[in-house]
Amino acid sequence: MNTTSECLADTTGNRPTAASQAPAPTRRTVDAPTRTFHWLLALSFAGAYATAESESFRLLHTTLGYTMAGLIVARVVWGLIGPRPARLSSWGARLRPLWTLRPNNLLSRITSLRPSLNMLAVVGILLMATGGVLSGIAMDQEWFNAAFMEDALEELHEFAGNGTLMLVITHLGLLVMGFKRQGTTQVMSMVSGRMPGKGPDLVHHNRVWLGALILMCVLAFWAWQWQTRPAPTDHPITHATHAQHGHHTDDDD
Repeated sequence: MNTTSECLADTTGNRPTAASQAPAPTRRTVDAPTRTFHWLLALSFAGAYATAESESFRLLHTTLGYTMAGLIVARVVWGLIGPRPARLSSWGARLRPLWTLRPNNLLSRITSLRPSLNMLAVVGILLMATGGVLSGIAMDQEWFNAAFMEDALEELHEFAGNGTLMLVITHLGLLVMGFKRQGTTQVMSMVSGRMPGKGPDLVHHNRVWLGALILMCVLAFWAWQWQTRPAPTDHPITHATHAQHGHHTDDDD
């Protein structure tokens, strides 16, 4: 008796075909640099938002803010010279269904419009994050000395941070909606760069080396920020205590 054949047979007694054993076809839709931009920007925003109210983590907050600035600029450049799916011009095609949207058919088309709404959320995240980054840099570099400008920049910085968070939550909600409906999600394309489906790769070259170079540049910037951080100063109370002790000592002498 051929035990191997029995092991390969399914519970109904039918032998599996070659098609059932073959893995599902996939194709590359996102290159490595785009995925690196995405995850580094997400990590930097999460860290910057979490440390926004802590004076102890001011250096970390500032470092992540400058990291976001560099990533946004690099992403725009890549959107101009990168492969077609990563280009900014492709965003217009994904947003086009929203241009013909009417209030009376919004609810009936909400499901089919999910990819366009998700793209709109992504654009909003980049624009809102840019406002937060620019206002943060303006405060850090003290571009404006007037007190009312400092207050305005601080309000803008806080508004941009909260607005970015709301758009990120919307983005994640739309991804969950797509997962429940289609059984797949764009998150996988941002992890492996590939999506289920037949046909040729939309991105022919993965360019892992460029993604690794971007990561190394960010890590080098973080290391440089840590190495050049200002030396911690003594607490004012310590200085006052030393002064008092010194004064008493002089009196005793």
